[in-house]
Parts: sequence; structure tokens; C-alpha cells
Amino acid sequence: MAKQAWANLAIDAIRSGGSEVPTASDLNQMKEEHNNAGMAIWLGNLLDVIPESFVIGTVMLSIVAAKSATGMTLGFWDVMPLTLVGALFLSNFPEALSASVNMKSQGFSTSKIIFLWSVLTVICAVGAAFGAYVGESIPHSAMIVVEGIAAGAMLTMIGSAMLPEAAHLSTPNMAGFSTLVGFVSAVGFKLFE
Repeated sequence: MAKQAWANLAIDAIRSGGSEVPTASDLNQMKEEHNNAGMAIWLGNLLDVIPESFVIGTVMLSIVAAKSATGMTLGFWDVMPLTLVGALFLSNFPEALSASVNMKSQGFSTSKIIFLWSVLTVICAVGAAFGAYVGESIPHSAMIVVEGIAAGAMLTMIGSAMLPEAAHLSTPNMAGFSTLVGFVSAVGFKLFE
């Protein structure tokens, strides 16, 4: 009986087109609901970059301390945590692209968009310098909390802004597949460490 009821629903949906076609005002309302996604993603990145940059600074400090203890002469590439920076780039770059495209469609000028991302870059540099400066005096348990805050901020922003926007602008399967590819790539960076 359930099979027949399902078949009848499917046949009715085919005959009627499934549902009513949205009106122009319905489409405008749906567009307005997603109108501030670019700034929401930027603000999420702002919340994420503060603890994230602090972690970059402390990781660089620990690499410098470990390699200096061996008496090794250090260069820039010797102390740069490439896998960490690569994984962070891989996770933040798509967010920045998505937010920038959305800001552009909202009418932001290119110079304003570049200015907003430049502000985040400066905040990241200051946070990394601060992390390297005070990182030695911070207990390991506090660093775990900072790393957890960074991960939580990223997950919050992805869950509240990025995924709904991706599902709205593309097919759900493509959004899910892209999320999986990004996650596997980030894990791959960690495995190369």
C-alpha cells in the first residue's frame, strides 16, 4: 500500500510540475535572505584569524626553539610551518573567494574588498607576532584551548554562512563534494607534516 501511495504522489507531482513556480517577488525575497553572506563570512574569518594567527606564531616559536637547540643555522623556510600554513590557506581561500564574490554582487568596490582582506592580513600578522612573543610563557593546556577556539570559530562560520550559501548557489551534491575534497586536502596537509 505504501508503494502505491508513493507512486500516486510521484505521478501527481509529474502532472502538476511538482510545486508552484516562484514569483519574481519570491525570488527577490530569497535573494535578500542571502544578501549579507559576504560580510558574514568576512566577520567569521575575523573571529577565526585571531586565534589562528596566534597558533601560527606559537608553532613558529616552537620550531625555532627546537631547531636552535640542535645548533642548526636557521633560514626563513626552516622555521615556516608549511603544512600548517598550507592547510590554513586551503581552508580560508575558498571562504575569501566566496565572500568577495558576494560583496561584489552587493555593490562593494574592488578597493573596499581588498581593504577588508588587507585588514585581516595585518591582524593575522600581528596575531602571529604576538603568539611568537608570548608563546613560550603559555602553558600547553591554554594552547589547546586557543586551538579549540580557532577550530570552533571556523566550524561555526562554515556551518552558519558557507554551507548554506553554497547549497543556495549550487547543487547540494556539489556543495557536499567540495566540502569533502577540502576536508581530505586539509587532512592530507597534516599527514605530510
